[in-house]
Amino acid sequence: MLSTPSKKRATLAVVSNPHTDGMSTASKVEFVFNPSKIDVGASANWEQPTKAGSKKASDPQFKGTTPATMDLELILDQWDVRNKSRDVIADVNTLISWTRPTASTRGSKKPQPPKVRLEWALPWFDCYVISVKATYTMFNENGLPVRATVKVSLKEFGTKDAKQNPTSGSLAGHQSHLVVEGDSLPLLAHRYYEKAEYWRGIAIANGIDDPLRVRPGTRILLPPLEDVAALSA
Repeated sequence: MLSTPSKKRATLAVVSNPHTDGMSTASKVEFVFNPSKIDVGASANWEQPTKAGSKKASDPQFKGTTPATMDLELILDQWDVRNKSRDVIADVNTLISWTRPTASTRGSKKPQPPKVRLEWALPWFDCYVISVKATYTMFNENGLPVRATVKVSLKEFGTKDAKQNPTSGSLAGHQSHLVVEGDSLPLLAHRYYEKAEYWRGIAIANGIDDPLRVRPGTRILLPPLEDVAALSA
């Protein structure tokens, strides 16, 4: 179910490493209708070593976080007279082109996709496109597609984490956390540092003025234990 258009339309746009191949040179695709839902996911890797003959399970050991994911659904439409300037096939080709290495990095040792971002209200995290599936639902008298529903799957670009102080035993030294509905700074402080009062240090480290109004989709950096303790004092 999609909402009716609003004054500010959602846009999926390239923010760095633009594509320059022959399939598409476009740097953005605008939603015809703003999404009524955005699926965001994140997970952590934990390992529980096993030992033959052990009578109880071992404690889980943190091995790192996985990139966040985002799933979107777009409606592309050039049938409506208001959208005559749109080209459904061109928009689909643009999205598909973003799944491929850019021309400037293709052939290098580290080919990279373009970095894209959902530009709509919240400061959503930077992503790359991992899959595009278009379903054409309307055609003109010549058989050309004029309407399509497109499902796009995105994955978060990695960020360079601050180096952990070797004297700190905290597993949170170089972590970050993607805020989801229901999260709060005291909850995160308890989860990562086992002390809810360390929320002050997290807030200071991230320049958060109002700890009660941290929006979903925000990525929170988690300082080393000794740093967050000092900031919370």
